[in-house]
Amino acid sequence: MRRMAQHSQLRLITELNITPLITVVLVLLFVFMLAGPLLHDGAVPVPEKTSTPPSSIARLVLDKSGTIALDGRPVLLANLKDQLASLVKDKPGTGVLVQMDRELPVQVLVDLMDVLRLAGVQKTAVATLEK
Repeated sequence: MRRMAQHSQLRLITELNITPLITVVLVLLFVFMLAGPLLHDGAVPVPEKTSTPPSSIARLVLDKSGTIALDGRPVLLANLKDQLASLVKDKPGTGVLVQMDRELPVQVLVDLMDVLRLAGVQKTAVATLEK
């Protein structure tokens, strides 16, 4: 009999009712959900506009055959960096719109973007040629 009494006491100790704990947690969650927006002053920081639109835009076209044209004039890839550098030097803030054929490999675009970066072009945009 004594053993049974000890067993029932142990069983009572191991059985925990977590319903009140869950109730307290849910009430606290509800309170913080209501109080959270009231603690915020309502001012949302807006980033300042740091980028200015380009003063002029040069158009660089790469067709399917790999021919490069800068503003309608054919250019060799070896001379492109120098021509772009002089363009940026003459008109600071010049942007370059790169239009290339969709079927060209991406590596061609990556190589071209390296040339633009080395020439000092800060603003670029990429588009595909219309058929």
